[in-house]
Amino acid sequence: GWMNGIVADFGCDAILCPAGTANVNGRQSNSALDCGICEGATLAPFFGSVECVPDETKMEARAILERFYFNCGGQKWSKQKNWLDPKIDVCEWEGIACENNEVTSILMGSNNVVGTPPSEIFDLPSLEFLWLYSNPIDFSFDNIGSAISLKSLLLDSTGLSSIEGIKEAKSLTELDVRFNELGGTFPFEITNLANLESLSCSTNNFVGTLPSELGLLTNLKKLRLGSNHFRGTIPDFASFPSLIALDISGNQFSGSIPSELMRDAGKNENNNVFFIDLSSNYLTGTAPS
Repeated sequence: GWMNGIVADFGCDAILCPAGTANVNGRQSNSALDCGICEGATLAPFFGSVECVPDETKMEARAILERFYFNCGGQKWSKQKNWLDPKIDVCEWEGIACENNEVTSILMGSNNVVGTPPSEIFDLPSLEFLWLYSNPIDFSFDNIGSAISLKSLLLDSTGLSSIEGIKEAKSLTELDVRFNELGGTFPFEITNLANLESLSCSTNNFVGTLPSELGLLTNLKKLRLGSNHFRGTIPDFASFPSLIALDISGNQFSGSIPSELMRDAGKNENNNVFFIDLSSNYLTGTAPS
């Protein structure tokens, strides 16, 4: 037989170990020396690899996630399966998701995460989803500008008292900071986030009027500002062609409901079903049909 019959015994592995596996000969020649799978933060990118080599990207991601674990009380997390296991890829750690072998999601809502997540978390180049809601953390936006892929940041019910630095998160499409301790006037930094599609700031302690710069967020689909202390007249939100949900209930807005309210709403979405909540304010008139 071909190659003394070992191809019949071991198939293609007898010719070359496939990518992701290795042994000292680069192929399988007997049953005692198979092509072993590279584990943890190692890889074998080529056919016929004779060893598993360190994956620099994975090693960096592992180091960042280990720091997150130790900084934020990982020993007491309710979801921590596989974490820190040296033989298990970080993509298999509970709450972590990957694409193309890079970390894209850290989904750790309601997980007893405490302390301050390390700023290096934003150095994960493919991170798109960072969900830390319902955890008593001390979150910092330092270095968030490095998170060039970050789309969704959920920090509701975390005790957040400042969003200073959020303006650097240019790629964000979803920001949720509801049920926190945020105060002062509407955060001007948010108006720098031109890609935002969903903004949820309900149930905080915001005061004052809504700035005209809010009109810069023309990609908004959902805007939730309910249960704060905003006052003054309400904008007409007429030039928001993607807006399909607006909640400004439970504030101190006054004056007439604008006749042009949400005039262009839903045009970009081909949507004629809208959610509008203006209740529990001091407004007069009716919303246009």
